[in-house]
Amino acid sequence: MEPHEQNSWRGGVTRYEAHKRWVAKNPKRMAHLKARRYARERGAEGNHTLEEWEELKARLNNLCANCGEAKPLTKDHIMPLSEGGSDYISNIQPLCRNCNSRKWKFIHDNPELLKP
Repeated sequence: MEPHEQNSWRGGVTRYEAHKRWVAKNPKRMAHLKARRYARERGAEGNHTLEEWEELKARLNNLCANCGEAKPLTKDHIMPLSEGGSDYISNIQPLCRNCNSRKWKFIHDNPELLKP
């Protein structure tokens, strides 16, 4: 950085440092953006918002849709992206990491998710 260059509008830090701070303060938003990018790269139709994802988890009381345990939840596509599934919220279910890994690319419908 040049000695005469001022970064006062960013709090006196470089763009890289400002981005690193934002990422550290917004882990949920970053995880959501990475998941959307992953879906786009695989040509998935549609997308969903972070708010829709949080609402879906709240509807299931932040419990795994498969085992019903209160563990940290991951997004699982009911119809996998590799099998032509979409990235709409209607194709997503919250699963714990263990259930999500066990499911792999199989399709397990959860009737509770289909309730409005």
